[in-house]
Amino acid sequence: WWLPASGGVPRRGAAVYLHGNAGHLAHRAGMGLALSRTGLDVLLLDYRGYGHSEGSPDEAGLYRDAEAAWEHVTSTRGVRPDRVLLFGESLGGAVAIELATGVPVGALVLVAPLPGTVRIARAHYPLPDFLLDWSDHRFDALSRIGRVEAPILVAHGDEDRVIPRSEARLLFEAAEEPKRWYDAEGYG
Repeated sequence: WWLPASGGVPRRGAAVYLHGNAGHLAHRAGMGLALSRTGLDVLLLDYRGYGHSEGSPDEAGLYRDAEAAWEHVTSTRGVRPDRVLLFGESLGGAVAIELATGVPVGALVLVAPLPGTVRIARAHYPLPDFLLDWSDHRFDALSRIGRVEAPILVAHGDEDRVIPRSEARLLFEAAEEPKRWYDAEGYG
C-alpha cells in the first residue's frame, strides 16, 4: 500500500515499513497513517507468504522483498535514497538492517528489533546449541548492524514478551554512531 504524506506538513521523503512476523500489512495501517502524517510517503508491504502475497517466506526472500520495496520507492516513486527512512519492527528490524547494509538510506528506525532468531530462541528456551542449529533462517542482524552507515533509532518497550529488551540493547550497542535509544515505558 502506498500512503501519500498527509497532515498538512511539507513532504519530507518516504518510509518503507517492514513489519514483524505476526499478521500482515493491514495490521500496520495505523502506523502507516501515523508516519504519513509526519510528511512521509509510506510504503507498507507484505512479504512473500504473508497476507495476500504469494509464495513462501524464507530469509533470502524477505531480504529480496525489502530490496524490491526500496527500488520501488527510489526508482519508480523517485525518492532520493537519502530521503528514505527504513522502519523495521521486530523481524522487520532484521530485514531493515540487512537492506541498510547494501543500499544508501537516510535513516533507520527499529522498534523491538530482532537481533537474530537463534539469540531469541536461546532467550526463551535454554536449549543446547546443537538443537538450535537446525534453522537456515537466522536473520543475524547483530552481526550486520555495525555496517549500517545511517543514523539509527532503536525503540523498545519494557513490556515486550517476545524480544527481550536486553537483546535489543545488544543490537543498539553494536551499531555505529549516530544512534539513539528510546525506552518506551509501559509498552510491549
